[in-house]
Amino acid sequence: MKNFKQEQVAERLNLSRQSLSKWENNHSLPDVHTLYELCNLYGLSIEKFLIENANENTGGLS
Repeated sequence: MKNFKQEQVAERLNLSRQSLSKWENNHSLPDVHTLYELCNLYGLSIEKFLIENANENTGGLS
């Protein structure tokens, strides 16, 4: 996976760093359009992104 700093991702997606921080800390979720752009940025399908995040948030259980 590509490694970006939070500030770089925020700039590329035209978002605030605070928005990204809320996602990282599970306080909110991106909207569908932003999720699509985020997946494109990291070169992931939305399905792969969602599965990997679900596994991380459930301790690997899917």
